[in-house]
Amino acid sequence: MEVEALTLVWRLQQASYIVYWTGWLLERKVTYQSVLDGVARILVLEDWLAENTAQLMSDLAARFN
Repeated sequence: MEVEALTLVWRLQQASYIVYWTGWLLERKVTYQSVLDGVARILVLEDWLAENTAQLMSDLAARFN
């Protein structure tokens, strides 16, 4: 089901940001801190997903099923 893949998609999207920002870091377009900030955002997302995935899936399933 697509709803169940939502958290994976969010994680992949955030991981792609890290790759993107790391490329820019190598090109000296952003700072090292920018990449660290991106990693911090992923960790915040992971914490949020750990706490809220069950409720999110329940709410989405009720809405779309």
